Amino acid sequence: MATLLIPRAVADDRVVVARATEAVDIRDLDCILATRRRPPVAPWIASSVAACAIGLLLQAIAGAGSRHDAPWAVPLFWFSLLVMFIPSAIVVLSPSSTRKERIVASCVLAVGLALSRIVLYPAGFVYHDELMHLNTLRLITDKHRLFVDNSNLPVSSYYPGLELLTDGVRSITGLTAHTSGVLVLLAARMLITLSLIAMFEFVTGSNRAACIGALVYATNPQYLWFNAQFSYQSLALPLAVAAVMAIVTRPRDRGLRATVPALALAAAVIVSHHLTSLACAAMLLVLWLVERLRRGRTSDTRAYGVAAVATTAGVAAWTVIPGHVVTAYLSSIAVNSYNQLAALVGGTSRHQLFADYSGYATPLWERALSILSVLLILVLLLPALVQGRRWWSARTAPAIALLATAAIYPFIPAGHLTEATSEVTDRSSGFIFVGVGFALGWWTVRYVRHKSPLPALLVACVLFIGGTIVGSGPQWLRMPGPYLVEADNRTVDGPNLAAARWAAVDMPDGGRIFSDRINRLLMAAIGHQYSVTHVGDGIDESSVVFDRTFTSKDSSLLRAGDIQFIVIDERLAAGLPRVGVYMEQGEPDSYRHRTPLALVALRKFDSLRGAKRIYDNGSVAIYDVRGLDVQT
Repeated sequence: MATLLIPRAVADDRVVVARATEAVDIRDLDCILATRRRPPVAPWIASSVAACAIGLLLQAIAGAGSRHDAPWAVPLFWFSLLVMFIPSAIVVLSPSSTRKERIVASCVLAVGLALSRIVLYPAGFVYHDELMHLNTLRLITDKHRLFVDNSNLPVSSYYPGLELLTDGVRSITGLTAHTSGVLVLLAARMLITLSLIAMFEFVTGSNRAACIGALVYATNPQYLWFNAQFSYQSLALPLAVAAVMAIVTRPRDRGLRATVPALALAAAVIVSHHLTSLACAAMLLVLWLVERLRRGRTSDTRAYGVAAVATTAGVAAWTVIPGHVVTAYLSSIAVNSYNQLAALVGGTSRHQLFADYSGYATPLWERALSILSVLLILVLLLPALVQGRRWWSARTAPAIALLATAAIYPFIPAGHLTEATSEVTDRSSGFIFVGVGFALGWWTVRYVRHKSPLPALLVACVLFIGGTIVGSGPQWLRMPGPYLVEADNRTVDGPNLAAARWAAVDMPDGGRIFSDRINRLLMAAIGHQYSVTHVGDGIDESSVVFDRTFTSKDSSLLRAGDIQFIVIDERLAAGLPRVGVYMEQGEPDSYRHRTPLALVALRKFDSLRGAKRIYDNGSVAIYDVRGLDVQT
């Protein structure tokens, strides 16, 4: 029998009082008490499924309207999210719901929100990080081997878990890379949802607390966007949560053999994402440390210890693979964060809250709702963490570790003081909200005594919409629309897609090209070219495009980078880059541009002897510079 020491076990909306030293088998909680149940709310399950379908249809309509700058598109977008969220939240929050109803509603909501981005961009992956990983997938498929250099994100070549799984689905099913990737992302979303519910239910003994915890997790800033895109963390994070769940809920009567599933999942995390594998190892170490300090030498201590040591050793071993660049990659993030914090302290930082680098300002209502959602979590976490001392008295290591994770939450809003730290802390929300979900789910069922789920529903809606605003960036980044200069998904459109597809057919594979931030990704992922970058090759070629005239310095840069083709998008002269750079970080005036690129600088290649314009669709031109007279 699987037993757990808890100060107070909760089953659905029924409460079982237990002594802090009493072992309570969570599988028998429903048998301990015989209570009268209210009628089930099965119709709400059908309603939640129908609501998700309607919400996705409304999102597709909003996306079509947004492409033409329709004023009703943005309100319809937010309304469609609430249409999907509210019915499932009602089922989860209602004390009358059955265990099966809550689990189904949680899964319906998870899948519906995961499909949200797909209906907005049904034809392919278009976000910046997605294009980088799409290129890694292409390289693995074309070269039939691992660790092929991806100059746009060199570290991704050493964490190919997402790409390997996607390629496997594509090989077995014959589907496209995009469809296969979508199936993998949906499976990952189901995995993290069910793992959270299983782990929370095991620890608390309450399915209602577990499903409320999963609902709270769905309000984290990265849930709807970043952790739903085709990127390595989107797979690694569910695998890490599943690994921790597997070690916490393992059968106690099978000894160390029961740790094998957790170790297998941890191994999958190690080859999928760097920071997630570190977080997974850290959580296992915390579990072992708390169990060792609170209960001494137990079977749990041995199991947690084995899992922690094996995972930590695996992370270290994978990091020392010859050629691995993760240490340089992570150190650059640390240095950049330090520099921006130093600029903030020194009063020289130009980072602005609720604004992008082109001057776009977040609407007032979005600012207010995002701040309110942060304050609500802080206010709700305080009593939850105070009451959480009961878990310490009960010596329950998983609960203590999860509550410690929740206590880190204030670092997420604090990180928004600079651009670099906001990116780091926002991405960590996928980890921290595992603890936040547990704390608020357990505390809501244990201490909140509202008969109606309406107050909790209102709070959940504010957390959901506010969290989405915090994590999804400005409105132009959330939805499709007309072309914008260096604005990730809004920069991917017909002209540059056509240029990349032409390159795949009419240019030699692996040609060394130089271009702006988005066109270089498209030329690599779709056009089968090699993009020369500062991060991948250590050469900053940006002045070749920025200079109004072609200079001897530009000639030297082209020779150093062995550049064969230059891709020019004349629309770069139409405005400032929304993300702060035209090419990549480190270019002249990066994140400080005050005037757009000069059109004469973009057109100078037409007059250079030996430079041939081999493609032109009116917006994007491709120049063959292999015969360029370097003395020009």
